[in-house]
Amino acid sequence: MSNIYYINSYNRTEGTNSNFTYYLPHIPSNVNKVVMLSASIPKSYYLIEDGLNTFTLIEDEDEIIITIPPGNYNRRSFSVVLQNLLNDASALDIVYTISYANTNQSEDDGKYTFTVSDNNDVQPIFQFSTNDDAHEAMGFNAESSNQFVNDELKSTNVIRLFIEDTIFIHSNICQNENDNILQEIYTGGNLTFSSILFENKCPEYYAKNMSYNTSKVFKFYLTDENDLEIDLQGQNFVCTLKVYRENNMYQLVKDFIQYFISKKERL
Repeated sequence: MSNIYYINSYNRTEGTNSNFTYYLPHIPSNVNKVVMLSASIPKSYYLIEDGLNTFTLIEDEDEIIITIPPGNYNRRSFSVVLQNLLNDASALDIVYTISYANTNQSEDDGKYTFTVSDNNDVQPIFQFSTNDDAHEAMGFNAESSNQFVNDELKSTNVIRLFIEDTIFIHSNICQNENDNILQEIYTGGNLTFSSILFENKCPEYYAKNMSYNTSKVFKFYLTDENDLEIDLQGQNFVCTLKVYRENNMYQLVKDFIQYFISKKERL
């Protein structure tokens, strides 16, 4: 007993292309497993996402929220945009400069160095909260406060300027404890604005226990590894699902073979 469904987020019942509900008709009543067979997801999401693109600049008693425009950046373009934002926002007319290693002259540590001038001994602070996502791109820790010392501040970590390389597809069609993860997909080899193609080589091992839903309307949504929703920026994704009844006899045969092999190894 099995059915295969072709899901296109464009044909959703409601929601967005990356967080939506979908109607799946004619599900057999006795199926107990669901597995994703394949998927095509546009790598259209951004490095800097709207709503996850701020940090606080503190200059003496002034606290200024810096908002970075959503989009993708490389090391140079991000430093230029960030430097201009800091200089435009400075309440004390402090001059900010961002530099990084010249790989033609020295080793590359992958970090930014922030310097200030015309600051009258004021040592600014970059402060990040749990609602920010700009800290990784700038090379700092979440929920951290980072103060200049002697007019200079260096990134704590290597800056992260590659867009999310892990996607989790969640759905209430499966019964995973707490997270409802239907399938994880690793995207490190895919170029920005290309298509992420997934094909399940071992469906049996990735199958999940299926939930029971009398309405036949199921929710699907995409997140990164921090459970933050991924925005496909208006592009739709498609996938193929299979629902089926697990063959108990097949499982018994597998268990027997495994038992037989382990027993033989102990002899």
